[in-house]
Amino acid sequence: MSMHLLGWQQRLATGMIALVALVVNLGLATGFHAPRRLVDFLAFSAGGIVVASLVTAVWRISLHTAVVASLLGAAGAQCGLSVLAGLPVAVVMGWARVRVRAHTPVQVVLGCSAGLAWAAFYCAVWG
Repeated sequence: MSMHLLGWQQRLATGMIALVALVVNLGLATGFHAPRRLVDFLAFSAGGIVVASLVTAVWRISLHTAVVASLLGAAGAQCGLSVLAGLPVAVVMGWARVRVRAHTPVQVVLGCSAGLAWAAFYCAVWG
């Protein structure tokens, strides 16, 4: 038995669980009057999970690298170049996904690209 989520149904179900958790957090953040930037970021993250879950239903991109890349990209827009210190995390994450044979190098690169594209969308919308 594999510990990896190989079937698209498993991956979609996991994405929906993450989405529910984010929506609950979004509701709590809004209810407790969290800073607007945090609420916006949670909404951005929820949107990213929906898009990534839809893409992965068709083709297995690496969601791990997509998440790391989108977080680094969005945080970089807010915090500047200091976020580049987190770049090794993305590289190691991608390497590990290939090493354990959960993904091909192409799936890792496409996951990273999708995450960066989602971060660019965040930056364009929420600046």
